[in-house]
Amino acid sequence: MASQGQQQTLPAPTAASVLRFLRTCPMLWGLDDDTLTPLAKALSLRHPDSLRRYDADHRLFANEVPDRNHPLRFVTHGRANWSSSHTTEQKGAWILTPGSCFGLGTVNDWAEQRDLADTWTRSDLPSVRCQAEGVMWVLELAPDQFEPVFTASPALLGRLLAHYPTEVNAPDVVAAMKATPQFGRAAVQNLYRLLEGAPFVRFNGGGKVLQFMAQEQQEPMLLQAPVMSQEYDDP
Repeated sequence: MASQGQQQTLPAPTAASVLRFLRTCPMLWGLDDDTLTPLAKALSLRHPDSLRRYDADHRLFANEVPDRNHPLRFVTHGRANWSSSHTTEQKGAWILTPGSCFGLGTVNDWAEQRDLADTWTRSDLPSVRCQAEGVMWVLELAPDQFEPVFTASPALLGRLLAHYPTEVNAPDVVAAMKATPQFGRAAVQNLYRLLEGAPFVRFNGGGKVLQFMAQEQQEPMLLQAPVMSQEYDDP
C-alpha cells in the first residue's frame, strides 16, 4: 500500500476533459465554464502531479483534523468512506464517489490567512477518517496553486467556501433530515450525497442557511430544505 498517492501513467488530462468532469461535480453545479476554466487548466497543466492513484484501504485522513498542507481533491474514479468525530452513529456513511470534492478546510485556511470574506473560523473542528475502498483516482490541486486559480476565479472560491460548513456540520444536518417526514426513510448514504450539492448561503437579513442546488448548466435552482428553519452559525 502506498503511503502517498501514486503518480498516474495514463495520458495527461486536457483542460477540456477536466472541464467536462468538473461540470459533473455536485459541489460545482451551476458555475459557468469561465468560472471553472482556471481550475481545469491548473489541474491539466500540473500533470503528472495533479492526477494520483491511491490503493485500496489507503487512508487519506487517519482520525485527524486535516492540516493546511492537504490539496483540494476531486474523486474521478473509485470511492472512499468518510467519517467525522462529530457523530458515532454514521461512521463510514459518507461515501465519496466520482465527482465528490474534499479538502475544503485547506481552501478556507488559505482564504482566512488573506482576510477574505466568507471564511469560517478554524475552531472545534472534527477529526476525520477517510479511507479508499478499492483503487481510487483523484485530481489534486496543491495549496501552492490556490493563488492563481482563485485570483482568476473568485466565484469558484466563494462556492467552495460556502460548502466548507456543510462538510463540517454534515452529520448534524443528516440527523436533522432523518427526523423529518420528507427524508425519514431515505438512506443515510443518499442524504450525504445530496449534501454535496448544498452550500450555506446568505438569506434575508444576512444569516446563513443551507440550500440544495439542482444540476443545472447555467442557472442553479435553489431548493429550500425542511431543516432550513434552523440557521447554522459559523463554526
